[in-house]
Amino acid sequence: MEHPYNTEYPCNSEHPCSMEHPYNKEHPYDTEHPRSTGCPYNPEYPYNLEYPYNLEYPYNSEPPRCAPAARHGAEPPQPPLDAPIPRCAPHPPGGRHNRELLRAQALRALWGPGGVGGGTPVGGSLQQPLDHFDPLEGRVLTQRFWINEEFWDRPAGPVFLVVGGESALSPRVLRGGHVVELARQHGALLLALEHRFYGDSRGPGGPGGAELRFLSSQQALADLASFHLHVTRAWGLSPNHTWVAFGGSYAGALAAWARLKFPHLVSAAVASSAPVRAQVDFAGYNRVVSVALSSPEVGGSPEVAPPLPVPPQCLAAVSAAFGALDARLRGRRLAEVTGAMSCCHPPREPGDRALLAENVADVVGGTVQYNGLLPPASVAALCRAMTDGRRGSPYRRLGAVVKVGGQDPHPPAFLRRGGQPCTPSSRRALLRELWGPGSAGGSRAWLFQTCTEFGFYPSCEDAACPFSRFQTLRAQLSLCSAAFGIAPARVREAAANTNGFYGAARIQAPRLLFVNGALDPWHVLSAGGGRRGVLIAGASHCADMAPPRPGDPPALTAARQVSGDGGGHGRGHRTHGGG
Repeated sequence: MEHPYNTEYPCNSEHPCSMEHPYNKEHPYDTEHPRSTGCPYNPEYPYNLEYPYNLEYPYNSEPPRCAPAARHGAEPPQPPLDAPIPRCAPHPPGGRHNRELLRAQALRALWGPGGVGGGTPVGGSLQQPLDHFDPLEGRVLTQRFWINEEFWDRPAGPVFLVVGGESALSPRVLRGGHVVELARQHGALLLALEHRFYGDSRGPGGPGGAELRFLSSQQALADLASFHLHVTRAWGLSPNHTWVAFGGSYAGALAAWARLKFPHLVSAAVASSAPVRAQVDFAGYNRVVSVALSSPEVGGSPEVAPPLPVPPQCLAAVSAAFGALDARLRGRRLAEVTGAMSCCHPPREPGDRALLAENVADVVGGTVQYNGLLPPASVAALCRAMTDGRRGSPYRRLGAVVKVGGQDPHPPAFLRRGGQPCTPSSRRALLRELWGPGSAGGSRAWLFQTCTEFGFYPSCEDAACPFSRFQTLRAQLSLCSAAFGIAPARVREAAANTNGFYGAARIQAPRLLFVNGALDPWHVLSAGGGRRGVLIAGASHCADMAPPRPGDPPALTAARQVSGDGGGHGRGHRTHGGG
């Protein structure tokens, strides 16, 4: 980045394309020759951060090389043609990584072993309009789906549709889990539809780029309606056939909205842990985490007997640890923080410190959110580690919970358990990942949806929050501006529009059941109450969708029974009777 332009040869009329002179009119953003034929990839500058919008070369698509880039005039050594591409050690991941890692692990737990042997789903794909609402837009996207006929009581058995959300879908969703058990009980045809722009259900321009403007919950609902028509025709179903939609988290909100907007197509819906209320400043997330760390019922520290005005031990230790982290960040003790929290990069810039704070907070908050789904991680194990005085100060204990290394397996360190090399701590690396090819894990797509529809940013700016004060709403909103040019005011307006369109928590539709875990921070953005909802004491995010396990609390077992009966999709209701 020292010489983005060659001032000595700004326009070499004699040799405009000469490799002798680094300025080339066809490639105006040459920084130390990153795109010369001799050095096709510069690992230090995979694209030019000062001039990222080079239309001809928006980023360099060649894989990174671990060795430093060769200087101009020197031919770099070429590996054999069949040699594997080397991996940089460690290759620092981008941002928001811990949250995505937790989500991926939870999905494996939900659909993994422990099911009822749901046969082998058959995969397929269909062409969906890129824009359902503009008949003049002729482009299409390819959307994946799976079908499992193992339990189907032809021809009148109901259809159970598993709605895809903000991650790739796989055939495992139709092999195990509570929905598969319900299909066995009710003789249902099982379907699953992947969400547009996630997994392999991509638009013509790939997972990013200008086509993201066609990524929205409204487009996804139109995909569901189109898929309904496709299956009805292909499988010879009656137009009045009973369809029940199931989904968890954002997909649960989609299931609820499908029942709301298409009552003639979706007969009933079960929405698990569904945040149907958009909220930009989601400070309530951390409030629920604080309550969990104080609850002995789920493994948090018991309350100190009155009249001592001392907070619960676990919550106090977590709060003290993040206070110490903040003090070191403010004092710019960056080498110490980098080692203690296993940072991928020293958090030198304000955006780096905010990203680090968010990722470390995700370790604690995610343990609460997915309590019981990701053994051996649990609130009880976390609190044992954070209150164990033999492990040093609360700051050192938090580092041990996060770290890759260490000999003490109590509890297994978060990064080591997930097979990750370090904690993301570079805003610049995050932006590179968001703009890079593929934007791994759907992070760019989901960030876009939070910026254009929902918000959902857990801030830590009130006095009761136990986490870092660097985790601000402003820092999280700034990603919308940096990645998509969306100002904070537009994010707030978008969330208000979403609530106006769907009704937020005031959503009203018959045969729509909301199931939430009281331990899940997302339950505060869901709906329910009375006959419309079930709140499960001590249960975590989407726990009702997981296969039954030994030791499940009685409240969770009872809630699964309610979700199996409450939608009106039993054998007595499947004779073409839906709607």
